[in-house]
Amino acid sequence: MGFPRQILLLGPPGAGKGTQAKRLSRELGLAYCSTGSVLRREETRPTELGAEIHGFLKEGHFVPDELVLKIVYHWLQAVRAEFVLDGFPRTLAQGSALDAFLAESERPAATAIYLDVPDEVLESRVSRRVCCDPCGNVWVRGEAPPKCPDCDGLVGPRGDDSLDLYRSRLAEYQNKTLPLLPYYEGHARLRRISGEGSPTEVFTRMMTALQP
Repeated sequence: MGFPRQILLLGPPGAGKGTQAKRLSRELGLAYCSTGSVLRREETRPTELGAEIHGFLKEGHFVPDELVLKIVYHWLQAVRAEFVLDGFPRTLAQGSALDAFLAESERPAATAIYLDVPDEVLESRVSRRVCCDPCGNVWVRGEAPPKCPDCDGLVGPRGDDSLDLYRSRLAEYQNKTLPLLPYYEGHARLRRISGEGSPTEVFTRMMTALQP
């Protein structure tokens, strides 16, 4: 029995989910989707959906379950592949709906990895990071290229990384996402690891936790 092939990366904003999910995707040959990046791209489009998403994100609130599920279902139906999802699900309703969708599609249930990082470390990381919105790559301020080497997008601070807005996002995460942990624990599908340290150190812990 090998590594799980349908994986969910969970953790607070700033925990390093995107960095680890992309590396996991490359290492295990899994399709990769960041719901946060998809929503931020959709937010910039001159559409009714984009305006609706913008209204939630600018206040640091979660986008409603039905909109996020619609985006994720469309992606899963399109790729029909083993996957790693970055930052999804974000609510208990989304987790339950994903399980039902995978069961109906006759696909294995997903394994969740939780990156645990103290709040003070998260705030320090967020205050120093810059990123490329189109593809989600992240760098430390002062060490970033002017343009993303993967997509040629501009690199800069995220609009929702201001300290007040970040704390609003973190509070909503703690209220709505943390209840997912006992849900996956109850199904013996949760791997908890420390998200502190270098990206390589965290990745090593993650691969160890995923071993059968």
